[in-house]
Amino acid sequence: MESLHKFKFCVMAICLVFQSGYGFYLPGSYPHNYAIGDELSVKVNSITSIDTEMPFSYYSLPFCKPQGGVKDRAENLGELLMGDRIENSPYRFKMFTNESEVFLCQVDKLSDDQFKILKKRIDEMYQVNLILDNLPAIRFTKKDEYFLRWTGYPVGIKIQDVYYLFNHLRFNVLVHKYEETNVARVMGTLFIELFFIMSSIWMGRVYYVFGFLFIVLILLVVVCAEVSLVLTYMHLCVEDWRWWWKSFFASGSVALYIFLYSINYLVFDLKNLSGPVSATLYLGYSLFMVLAIMLVTGSVGFLSSFWFVYYLFSSVKLD
Repeated sequence: MESLHKFKFCVMAICLVFQSGYGFYLPGSYPHNYAIGDELSVKVNSITSIDTEMPFSYYSLPFCKPQGGVKDRAENLGELLMGDRIENSPYRFKMFTNESEVFLCQVDKLSDDQFKILKKRIDEMYQVNLILDNLPAIRFTKKDEYFLRWTGYPVGIKIQDVYYLFNHLRFNVLVHKYEETNVARVMGTLFIELFFIMSSIWMGRVYYVFGFLFIVLILLVVVCAEVSLVLTYMHLCVEDWRWWWKSFFASGSVALYIFLYSINYLVFDLKNLSGPVSATLYLGYSLFMVLAIMLVTGSVGFLSSFWFVYYLFSSVKLD
């Protein structure tokens, strides 16, 4: 009874801890809040084409460069495996500040090679991809009372053997505004379950429900311990004393499910991986993570079974 009262007290204490905190945020991973006048910077991704499927760096073309120089802005491993090359750009905005006719820069006269590359990229239907606060820029147009949307915008267009470069851009930034604090937030979605965890690792999507994740972690530890205890007890009942590795793999087998889900995620969600090399790297990193998970969950099962066997036999009194 005393142990039961202690258990109830621990459960109540945990509930009080979760009740007292409305949320837990990891710095740098939650949606950004912007006050009026705060600066918004635009990042550029690789230019892509549905015709060639070969990405190129944004600055492989003679576009305007930032004053402080070009710097990589990739934030996670998934962006590299997807063939993305995210860099800074000279585009700047201020929250709730309308600006028009902003002169960005003037590039030098194009060489023959640069002109040929531009024409080739236009012929191959390459798109420029911009990112604002981890969200892609979308191009809208209306046709026959229908709104059409594309990610990015074309490098240029060819009309009657004449090439035109899209070098005049108009941005319309949509935000969620909170009147009471004059704070705006561009994106913010609650991601749960394994799919969203994988998306945050490989695709840079935001995951910040760490309180819920902590509860799931506790449940995982409890379930792994219970499965190993039940299996060990069943083996002891039939006088099978070789429970060590069985208790380890009984709880560590959850890693097999995660690895199978990683393959499913690769096939159905990571469709834009740039070739078999990226897929091999993805599977390799997934295998390392799965092995680490197996070691952790297997250790939980083994230690739980070890404590159970020790407690069981220490209670036996021999005359």
